[in-house]
Amino acid sequence: MDLETLRQHLDEDERVALAAGGDSPNWHQPDPEREHGRIEDDAADVVTYDESAPSEAQAAHISRHDPARVLRWVKAARQILERHTRSSPTSCYHCARGRYEDCPDVAAVASVYGDTDG
Repeated sequence: MDLETLRQHLDEDERVALAAGGDSPNWHQPDPEREHGRIEDDAADVVTYDESAPSEAQAAHISRHDPARVLRWVKAARQILERHTRSSPTSCYHCARGRYEDCPDVAAVASVYGDTDG
């Protein structure tokens, strides 16, 4: 995957997370024992709730992968990529030569998107 495509993925993740999270990007399950499908934000507004869906496991996953976590991932991934640009003094051997596809760090970030072969 080239760096421009990877940056586009990160931009899209950021856009979606900001739109979903609004002013309350931290989501949680207030009472997973009694209402496992209920997920709220920091303002106690319901993000999702249904007695039959999401399942207990799905609700736990949704609340753990809230917009705030996505935004932290985007920031961390951008920091990794910044250290691997051609002009960076911390760039690795591969990235300093513009061979991003050979860099294990760039490949690790790209693997999150599943389309690492171009």
